[in-house]
Amino acid sequence: MLWIGFVSKLRALGPFTLLLTLIALATLSNHSVASQDPCSPGALSEVVRSLEELSSKFVDVGEAVEYLDQLLKACNGGDVDRASFIYSKLAETLSTLREYSERRFREVIAYRIAYTVFLALLPPLTYILLPRVYLYLWYLSRRRWAVVKRK
Repeated sequence: MLWIGFVSKLRALGPFTLLLTLIALATLSNHSVASQDPCSPGALSEVVRSLEELSSKFVDVGEAVEYLDQLLKACNGGDVDRASFIYSKLAETLSTLREYSERRFREVIAYRIAYTVFLALLPPLTYILLPRVYLYLWYLSRRRWAVVKRK
């Protein structure tokens, strides 16, 4: 809201200056510095934050970490073109992993619930089924025995 007062003061300079100022302000507000420079700390911290979030959702981020390593090497070497190319590949990989992350998180949670239920049911099932199985096998092994009467 501060820039509205600034624009109202520029009215005295004329409509052309006002138009140019509005275009400049719109351009500056739509483009962040981090999106233009892949080596900026803001862009790198955003990538690391995304990797941490995906990793907490049980997604394999190995490929993205390799891209990040290449990006850091390119930034340290001063190769901005290569860094921009790697950053675009990294952004594409992260968007793919974000799409996959929710499904993967649900799969891991469902697996853990099923495994916990299985472990919880194992003792009662053993208590109930083991004697029955043992008696059934004992009966099967001895049913052909012949009983001889004593005199």
